[in-house]
Amino acid sequence: MDVVITYVDFTNINWREAYETTIKEKYVPTIHTSDSIGRTRFVNHGEIRFLLRSIEKYIPWVRNIYLVVDDYLEKPAWLTGVNIIRHKEIFQEYADSCLPTFNSQAIETVLHRIKDISEPFLYFNDDMFVGKTIEYENMIKDTKMALIPSDCKSKVGKPKIEEIGFRCAWKNVNRLLDKRFGKCVRYKLEHAPYIISPKLMNKIWAEFHTDMEKTIQSRFRAIYDVNVSPALHPYYALHTDEGFIQKNLEVKTFYLDLKYKKETLKKLNELTESAPHFFCLEDEDGGNESDNTIRRILEIIYPTISKYECLEMPLLIPSPLSPNEQD
Repeated sequence: MDVVITYVDFTNINWREAYETTIKEKYVPTIHTSDSIGRTRFVNHGEIRFLLRSIEKYIPWVRNIYLVVDDYLEKPAWLTGVNIIRHKEIFQEYADSCLPTFNSQAIETVLHRIKDISEPFLYFNDDMFVGKTIEYENMIKDTKMALIPSDCKSKVGKPKIEEIGFRCAWKNVNRLLDKRFGKCVRYKLEHAPYIISPKLMNKIWAEFHTDMEKTIQSRFRAIYDVNVSPALHPYYALHTDEGFIQKNLEVKTFYLDLKYKKETLKKLNELTESAPHFFCLEDEDGGNESDNTIRRILEIIYPTISKYECLEMPLLIPSPLSPNEQD
């Protein structure tokens, strides 16, 4: 099985210029949700290096790794053994009308177009990590794909512009699935990698073409988007008996907001002592302090360089952070 990772480098000057220009030319406050252009959505803390370390250590059965990036990214000097896929390669006939895009929900509608991608593949956001050994059978059982639900119900009803884009997209997904399969309660999935079937994605494109096309056309998250990877695809698989509920994997999401530094550091220090199968680090402020904290925690958890690195990176600190550090 292959792995696909989406990645953006907020520090790239050309990307920043395109981002600012597209906001001026394409952003519509009555269509695009306010969270869609927030800095924290795009800031990276060097997580990709540590995600690759976690994959090599805990998912040894992975075949190829594909890094999906915009058309501006300069390949990091340390990176090796990873296939770089530019947006224009997978947007194909939509490239001229839809790029540049700053909408992960749009990008996820076409990940299955990567040439020679496995059936199925494992999709990571770049802030998701593997913390324990994952067996192939944890993710695929009798050809069925695993879903890892949370205990939080997804939202239904009419999307509102004051809501976050993810909630709007879930409402649109529930509308589509209710019409196709009947009304039911669906739970949001945990922030863990998603299993995506290219064959199933082609069916979804054919069946929900109008909504998929609206989403791919959105440069920023919009009230009419659908979120494919964490909602439409997994539940379509479940409704068509191509998916199963996986309850045996532990997943945790850490929301990092250093306005509450002591509490945040305490949680992250616990992570260095015992990590779950998957975890996600959600940066709530995007500041330099959170950048340093995330980087240092990841260096503690994953100190050994992987085969995907051709240059060593020294550790920033030698030991776990104290919850009382720099109070």
